[in-house]
Amino acid sequence: MKKITLIGNGNMATSMIASFVSSFEITVVGRNQDKLQTLQKEFPSIHIAPLANYDISGQDVILCVKPYALQSVADTLKGKANCLFSILIGTNISTLSCVESDHYYRIMPNVGAKYARSITAIYSPSETKIAEDIFALIGSVVVADNEAEIDMAAALCSSAVAFLALVADSLSDGAVKEGMNREKSKQYLSGLFDSFSALLENNVSPYEIKNSVMSPAGTTIEGYAQLEKGAVRSSFIDAIGKSCQRARQISS
Repeated sequence: MKKITLIGNGNMATSMIASFVSSFEITVVGRNQDKLQTLQKEFPSIHIAPLANYDISGQDVILCVKPYALQSVADTLKGKANCLFSILIGTNISTLSCVESDHYYRIMPNVGAKYARSITAIYSPSETKIAEDIFALIGSVVVADNEAEIDMAAALCSSAVAFLALVADSLSDGAVKEGMNREKSKQYLSGLFDSFSALLENNVSPYEIKNSVMSPAGTTIEGYAQLEKGAVRSSFIDAIGKSCQRARQISS
């Protein structure tokens, strides 16, 4: 079984472990021993190790720490990795070079990795096949054309999960306001997002989806017009822009 090392044990690392655990011999490296032991109870087959002086020589490493912690982590690691896969938002490959590695990759997954349903952006100045093979285990993969695209993917693939959660929560509240049971509304919402995903996967554009359900003087246009009054479209456009802007600020 191939080996892989994750440095960091936050939510994103845990989500990836859930999909990786049947395919890799996993070592999770971190500062907090109690948290590492808790993670090992959840996934008994993984190995855990303290961060201090951990030797990454020859290993394939997924870096899952916060961007501000990169330098302190680099200062305590020993050796030179084979491949370094970084999920750090706004952290360019030139900055990642403080951790020694033969190959560098920027990876942008989302928390759907827990159920092997992430959409993951990948960029490397060299070939990306090894990254594509690894991260296909947590969902679908898109190879970015350039490093700047990764910052955009951070907004559209990762941050936008929270934006969609806001949409789902609001739609659920609307149904409850009209008298629907909360649990029943969740069932309908789950089916709604599944249906919408299927349409996108079959190359039906958002514009086509909208027009396919919008009849003259019907229920859809009535609700849609109300959303337009609230400037929902421009708010989402601005939200993506702000997230991209923040990713660029982190990298500067």
